[in-house]
Amino acid sequence: VFTIEPGSFFSANRQNWISIMKHILFILPICLFAVSGNPVIAADFSNGFYYGGSGGLTDNKNVCEDIGDPISPRNCEDQDFGWQLFVGWQFMKWIGIEGGWTNLGQSSFMEVNGTIIQSETEGLQGNVVVTVPWLEKAGLYFKAGAFLWDIEVSQADNLGNSQEISDKDIDYVLGAGLRYPLTDSLGIGLEFQQFRDIGNRKTGSFDANLVTAGLLFSF
Repeated sequence: VFTIEPGSFFSANRQNWISIMKHILFILPICLFAVSGNPVIAADFSNGFYYGGSGGLTDNKNVCEDIGDPISPRNCEDQDFGWQLFVGWQFMKWIGIEGGWTNLGQSSFMEVNGTIIQSETEGLQGNVVVTVPWLEKAGLYFKAGAFLWDIEVSQADNLGNSQEISDKDIDYVLGAGLRYPLTDSLGIGLEFQQFRDIGNRKTGSFDANLVTAGLLFSF
């Protein structure tokens, strides 16, 4: 169970992290374009297994309205740091499969009656990945698959009463990204994913976008 008080130090610190990630995600594509045409540092990934991790910005669209009272939620914080760990197998030159664990961060807001509601979502995803050549060395890829999500929603009112709701199910996820190999075994990447219809009538449902930058290791 997590607690996020609107205006607290943790809340302010989270906004600092979000600001930092926005700058990183803005600068990284420029760097990828700059190095894409440099044959000195460019290397191609071979077929085989790979693993890695990434982190970035999560935007839980409309979570404040869809989980709680849709009437004027206050102090809505629907952006947070998100991350994922993944492993994949490139079994053909441009086709592979990938799976991993994804954390979509936390969201919090206050209803008009003073009740504070927080939610956190994470889960396991599996995808088919199709890669196309781009600028000779960089790989532009698209992925589609399933997301087995696990959501926890907690609320606390001014009287100290609290309630927790959790549920899990499976829905689909779509994504696209750019990977650039720095060496034969190390690469960097930038990725966008959209997770659709997270939650249900019990917890409230919403969509989430995740933009991440990370490292990729092949072997």
